[in-house]
Amino acid sequence: MRRLGPAPVFAITAHPAGPLTPMQLLAGVVGLPVWEYALAVALGAPLRSGVYAVLGTSILDWGPLASAAVAVGILVLIVVPLAIPAVRRWVLGGDGRATRRARARA
Repeated sequence: MRRLGPAPVFAITAHPAGPLTPMQLLAGVVGLPVWEYALAVALGAPLRSGVYAVLGTSILDWGPLASAAVAVGILVLIVVPLAIPAVRRWVLGGDGRATRRARARA
C-alpha cells in the first residue's frame, strides 16, 4: 500500500463488495496521510453508494426485467475484478500451480 498510495483505498471503497475494514486498518498501519485517505474515500464512497442505490431501486420495482438486471449486476461485480490478473492471483491465492503442487505433496 505504501507504494500505491491511496489507490487501493479508492478501489476498495468504490467496489460494492470491497472489504472496507481491512483496507482502512491497513491504511492506518502503513501510515497513509489523512488527506490522501480522506480524498480516496470521498471519491470512492459515492460510486459505491450509487451502485447500491441503483440495485436497491431495481429490487423495489421487482419484475422479471429488474430481476435479470440485478442478477447481471451482481455477476458483473463479481466477475469483472477477476479479469484483472493481479486481483485474480490475490483472490485465488497464487497462480494455482504452486497450490496444486502443495496438494500433490500432501
